[in-house]
Amino acid sequence: MIHKPNPHGFSLLGVLVAILVVVLLIAGGVYVWQRNKDDNNKQSNNTNAQTDKSKEDKQNEVEELDATANWVPVATQDGAFEMKVPDGWKLTRHPGNFLGAMDVTHLPGTRAVIEDSNTEYTGHSLRFRASITPLDDAGLGPQWASPQPGLEESTEDFSIGSLHGKRYKGVFTQDGRQTLYEYVFDLGSDKKLDIVYVVEQGKNDKDDVVTVEKAISTIELK
Repeated sequence: MIHKPNPHGFSLLGVLVAILVVVLLIAGGVYVWQRNKDDNNKQSNNTNAQTDKSKEDKQNEVEELDATANWVPVATQDGAFEMKVPDGWKLTRHPGNFLGAMDVTHLPGTRAVIEDSNTEYTGHSLRFRASITPLDDAGLGPQWASPQPGLEESTEDFSIGSLHGKRYKGVFTQDGRQTLYEYVFDLGSDKKLDIVYVVEQGKNDKDDVVTVEKAISTIELK
């Protein structure tokens, strides 16, 4: 006896296969769509992060530029150079090309006090001084003797725009703790721009070299 194939069985199997194919196609499409969506979201997030960082960098640049915008500009009595004086400082213009300050406490919003003097400064109590002087025995090096006991030193390049020089740092620990920063620039014709910042840690001075160097960066030779 010969059994004939059941056409209904083949039809049902075909329907099931077709349904399975459709389901797989739909699932594959959903997967691809979701992956593309995730990639787009990641790309969007990265773009937003880069945009936010760019805005933050620009804001920091603006703040950096604005830091000295309202500082008081002052020129030396002989007019060889000028600089902006940080808020809170008390600075004196001495004869020649010499600026000196005994109080260099940075107080944002408190306008710097500028005074004139008819006498040359000969003391040693200034916290900051900037002057143009003839080359002396120190040449283009620091004013202190080196080496000496209790002295730690470092030297690095330092520039004011196109004017290139050196920054010397000396930490003295022999009699109390004192830090000296000296910036020296060769002006040619046996002259130099010499800037000194003194921090008396033994007298609870705060080392605010960041503000000092912002002020130094505003110096313009005339």
